[in-house]
Parts: sequence; structure tokens; C-alpha cells
Amino acid sequence: MIKARTGKITLIFIGLCIFLFAQPDFAQKKPVPVDLSYVLSKLSSDKSRPAEKINQKLIAEIRKRKVDFALDPEDEETIKKTGGNDLLIQTIDENASEKVKEHLRNAMYDPSCGDKKRDPQCTESLLKIGKQFIRVFANDPDYEAQVQYLKHSIPRMEEKIAKYKLELDSNQNYNKFNREFKDKNWKGLFEAGAEILKREPEFVDVSLVLAGVGFDNLTDKSIDPEQVVYYAEKSIELLEAGKASSEKYGVYQYQYKTEEFPDGRVNALGWMNYIAGHVKYFRLDQKAGAVPFFYGSTKYESKAKGFAVTYKIIGEFYLEKLADPDQSARKNFFLDRAIDAYARALHFARTDPSVKKSEMEKISDKLQKLLTSRFGKEMSGDFDLRKFTSETAAKPMPDPTNSLINFFLRKAGAEQPFLTCHFCYVFLFFLKTH
Repeated sequence: MIKARTGKITLIFIGLCIFLFAQPDFAQKKPVPVDLSYVLSKLSSDKSRPAEKINQKLIAEIRKRKVDFALDPEDEETIKKTGGNDLLIQTIDENASEKVKEHLRNAMYDPSCGDKKRDPQCTESLLKIGKQFIRVFANDPDYEAQVQYLKHSIPRMEEKIAKYKLELDSNQNYNKFNREFKDKNWKGLFEAGAEILKREPEFVDVSLVLAGVGFDNLTDKSIDPEQVVYYAEKSIELLEAGKASSEKYGVYQYQYKTEEFPDGRVNALGWMNYIAGHVKYFRLDQKAGAVPFFYGSTKYESKAKGFAVTYKIIGEFYLEKLADPDQSARKNFFLDRAIDAYARALHFARTDPSVKKSEMEKISDKLQKLLTSRFGKEMSGDFDLRKFTSETAAKPMPDPTNSLINFFLRKAGAEQPFLTCHFCYVFLFFLKTH
């Protein structure tokens, strides 16, 4: 009885063994593919061993087990930074598991992005898969056509998506720029403007608006005078180079093409020079640095050309030179230039609403004293001061920054004045009346 039962158990055991060994997974267990985290952990875990040895061991293991991932450029860079070599990277590309290959084949023909061609996120996902597909199937003759197509198409796709993302970012900045201007949030406006100019450095309309807004709101604590000067100077640079981003030369109330001044570029140049000079002189205490910009504002037909303060400041610049003992040999030169500047200041003060009557009288008194100092006698009642100032203002203003004139005067040790025709007028008047 016992022997019979033992025989049955033996038969059952033998049958079970035959069944189990007939299963492929039991006879030889399938190796689990290597994942990316495993590779990185092996490369970084044992720094005492030579990197070459670690790479060799990983390469052998990957060839045996395959990998369950496909590399993208970021993954490749991470592996290399961790100590992986080029042969390890190549081995990973050549040993993708069937599961990974199947995923890439299906993903390449996934229609889910078909209606999202303008979606950067979707397109970037397709680009990533395309690059992985090239790596995994690079040496597979069955997919040679697909690989060649992707190699040709991906650069164009990258260019398109970069352009679209730039447009998207730009539109967001444009919207912010418009919104902040409407809300008078000047800090936000300058931030949005800076972002726009970072991407489009020749967008002169933006720099014109920033300079104008900054100038009109200098008392606002969020306005940095240095930035105002920067954007005024940037506008000058772009305008002088012939850059224009619209026919109006600016936007909102900061459009410089107007009925009164139809040449927007010229009008903008006059204003930008005046703004830079004004902020440097009155806000940054850079008086000498302001003079070239004040002079620049006089060269262009714009409303800024008619501000009396411009000529008064240039006149003061010459008087400072006149008071310098080292410039005594050129006394008459600087005196003539000061007379020229104050004559223009008085002329424009008559039509400048910002100049009070008392200030205009001071300018007039100063001019007459300078004329007396230059010609040695009081001006008689027959001298037509209004005619003199008008004729002076009608002529191009001498450049206060002209170092060439100063050079020749130094060489000559000149005491002689640099006479322009309106000084000839004064001189002839004196010959006639004295």
C-alpha cells in the first residue's frame, strides 16, 4: 500500500518537472533590460575603480540584456558627465529592446499631434522621438529611408519651432508692453520693452517710447534716469543708421511723424538728443557730457530745436571755458561763441512758452553785457538786437564739440576771434556809429 502511493507521487513529480522545463521562461529566464538610472548609478557609485573598467562592464551587460530606453541629447550629455564614454553611448544606441523599438515605430506615426501643428510642446515631442528613432535605427537597413528622411526634416522642424516660439514670446511681450503702457505701470513697461529689444534690437519704436515715457515721468521712482539716457542714445544710433520699424516713428503719443513735423526720423532725432542732454545735465549732473546732445538737438527740425534752455546751457559752457585761465589765449573765440549761443537763446525765448518774462530779460541782459565786453563800448539805441538774434538763429550753430577748430587755435596761439557773418554785422555797426 505504501509502495503504491510512493509510486504515484514519483510519477506526479516527474510529470510536473517535465511540464516546468518545457516552459521557456523556466528553462532560461529572460534578462531584464537595463534602464537609464541603472547606467547612471553604476557610473557614479564606485569612483575608486577606473572609469574604463566600469564602462567595459556596462557595455558587456547592455549587449547581453539590452536597454529599455532611447537616448536624447540631454541623456547623452548626462551620461558623459557621469563618466560614460563614446563606446558606451554607441552600445546603448545599438541595443534598444524590442519594446523600445516598437514604441518608437508607433510614436512616429502617432496622429495625436496632427491637429496641433502650431503647438510647440507637441512638435518638440515629435522632434525628440525623431532623434531617438535615428539613433536606434541608424544601422537597420529596413528603416534606412525613414532615417534619411528624418535627418533631412529635423533641422527644418527645429528652425520652424524656434521661429514660432520667438513669435509666441514676442507676442506675449507686445501684449505686456501695451498693457503696462495703458495702466501706466512704467516699471513693467521698461521690463517688457527690454525683453522686446533683447530679441529685436533694431525695434526703434520701442526705444523711442521708453525714452519718451522716461523723460516725461522722471519724478516717478520706478524710472531710472540712466535707462532713459540709454534708450535715447540707442534710438539715436538706430535712427542715424537709417533703421525704422514703422512709418510713424513711435507709437501712442510718442509718434514723431506729425502734421507739424512730417519727417518723423528728423523730429525723433531732435527729441532724442534733447532728452539725453536734458537728463544728463539736470538729473545725472553730467554737464559736460550733456553739451554734445544739446547741440545735437539744434541740428534737426523738431520742436526740441526751439527750446531756449538748450542755447543758454551751451552759452554757459563757453563762459566756463572763458573763465579758465588756461584758455586766456582764446578769450575772443569763446566770447564770440557765447554771444552766438545767448543770441539764439534770446531768439527762441520769445516763442518758448516755458520761459518766463523775467528769465528772458536775464538772457537779454547777459547777451548785451557779452556784446559790450567783446566790442568794448555800450550798445547804442540804434542797434537792432531783435534783428541780430534772428539773423544769428537763422544760421547753423557752431559745433561746441569741434576739437579740430580748437586744435588749430592752439597751434596758432590765436587771439583772433572765430567770426561768423552775424559778428561781421555787429562789427560794421560799430564802425558806422563810432
